[in-house]
Amino acid sequence: MKKFNIDEYILKNYKNKTNAQMALECGCCKSTISNHRVKLGISATDLNNKLRAKIPYICSQKGKKTKTALAKELNCSISFIGKTWAENNLTNTVSGVYYYDEHYFNTINCLEKAYWLGFLAADGNLYRRDGHQGLISLSLKNTDIEALENFKKQLKTEKPVSLNTDKRRKNTTMATLQISSDKLFNQLLTLGIGIRKTFDLSIKDIFTNIPRQYWKGFLLGYFDGDGSISLPNKGISKAHVRYSGPLSNLNDFKIILEEIGVSCKIIEDKRNYNKSFGSLEFGNTIEKYSFLKYIYSSNISCLTRKKEKAKELIQRIEQNITNRSENVKATQHYKSVVLKWEELLER
Repeated sequence: MKKFNIDEYILKNYKNKTNAQMALECGCCKSTISNHRVKLGISATDLNNKLRAKIPYICSQKGKKTKTALAKELNCSISFIGKTWAENNLTNTVSGVYYYDEHYFNTINCLEKAYWLGFLAADGNLYRRDGHQGLISLSLKNTDIEALENFKKQLKTEKPVSLNTDKRRKNTTMATLQISSDKLFNQLLTLGIGIRKTFDLSIKDIFTNIPRQYWKGFLLGYFDGDGSISLPNKGISKAHVRYSGPLSNLNDFKIILEEIGVSCKIIEDKRNYNKSFGSLEFGNTIEKYSFLKYIYSSNISCLTRKKEKAKELIQRIEQNITNRSENVKATQHYKSVVLKWEELLER
């Protein structure tokens, strides 16, 4: 074991390390360190006073960092962090570990909030167990982890995203963000996203809680969650753009989209489910262009892989790479969509 000149070591480190830490590195017991400090005339309160000066910072990090992480950062004991939080009545704050903006869904007053409401309506899950806070869970393929990181930024949380293997697809890694918060949970219930989402969700009811100017945010969020776009290497006609979900929800989407001049059709899935499912298809070039141009007309963060495909398809139509009249008609028709949208906002 490396020999230490204990006095020199204490003089060099007593301001930044506890007696226990110095004893461990010197290979002695805490009492030995204490005795040497007495002889050196160094009070143990010097270190305590330095930590006490950081109490406001320690309190501000409650809910943002764990005790372990904060103790490591400040080079103190975990018990000191816990004691500080307890002395300042911070033992029962939001989630006990991580902070969230618990007012986020109080009011849908921007496109980003409408987008995440749509994403959760499509791909999120709500749970509540007896004696526990409401849990909001969002799981995506690891390749789409960017979406979860964006959601974290919106909620102003440092809650980590967990990675695990999909139980049904052994070769697929899933990224999951779980939020424990009664307030956020109840806000989503009020907005129309229920615990039995597949069976109880009403798109029509949700839209009544979203101001019209933010509808496109919800449509984009739902598309990122339960929509799909496939693009051929060349051309336009073989591109596929669709929503998937229960027929009742798809019918609500169809009514809303047709109100602004975006046509589409519903195709029922004939397989035997507990509820009728299907897809909302944008079949011809005019329908594809109008829908994609509309939902991507706002500059908000969304799934990159879908946005890039949409941009490519939009560009092919606008550049008329296939030299077909329907491409020209699509760009002309979209002007009428914009007009109808503006009229709808003025009502």
